[in-house]
Amino acid sequence: MRENERPRENTGSSKNLNKPHWKGFSWGILASDSYIRKGQYLKTGCNAFHQKNQTSTPLAFWTDKDVRDYSKEHTVRQSEIYSMGYSRTGCIFCLFGIQYEKSDLLNRNRMQLLKETHPKRYKFCIEKLRLDIPLDFINVNYI
Repeated sequence: MRENERPRENTGSSKNLNKPHWKGFSWGILASDSYIRKGQYLKTGCNAFHQKNQTSTPLAFWTDKDVRDYSKEHTVRQSEIYSMGYSRTGCIFCLFGIQYEKSDLLNRNRMQLLKETHPKRYKFCIEKLRLDIPLDFINVNYI
């Protein structure tokens, strides 16, 4: 990087991995997040540099407790979204698996949390994207 040049922001796209300006970051994916991620980790390990789309997931074998303990011990600031009751970050429009979850101690799912923490986004999801239709269909309370 030249002097006075700002690094380009990483979009997270795998096509940027081999470009010289890409500064990279580590994916915070845990194998415990899903059976598919666990299977992928068991197949490739933390680093899959032999694949066409190279990946590195150094936290894959960590547990949620490991992440919290490390963050506390090393004063690593986590996203404030976790202090709002969310257990994961991700696309707010994705309903995948919502019928199985209770995100917080009050047994709210992510749409119920969204209503409380981000009411304008919740209203957009329900009224404009009509996510109420699939939520009603799978009998998930979102109010």
